[in-house]
Amino acid sequence: MKQSHAEVVNIAEHKHPSMKKTKKSYCMPEDWTAVALGFVFIALVLAVLQWKLVDLRHFIPTFRWTTEAQINAFKPEWLRTLHDIRRDIEAKQPQDAVKLIDEMINALARQD
Repeated sequence: MKQSHAEVVNIAEHKHPSMKKTKKSYCMPEDWTAVALGFVFIALVLAVLQWKLVDLRHFIPTFRWTTEAQINAFKPEWLRTLHDIRRDIEAKQPQDAVKLIDEMINALARQD
């Protein structure tokens, strides 16, 4: 006797519950949501830059050489900070870090 398609599907669903039909979800999975949000963000940034809604000429960084006088002005604060860090590290006992701090202090003292 030949079984109808509906009977075969019912038998399969009874034996294997994982074969039951599930409702279609109209939500995107998390991965594709991240891709869509990334695309929207990139498109938004490009639109803002294309239509000059933000003028980036005011955000140009200026790089300058640090003079020896400026370094010497920072040196006392750096040394105080290094000594504080060294004291904290000595309490925790990692000797390799203490050596690195000592080398930095000596380099500042030698003006390397």
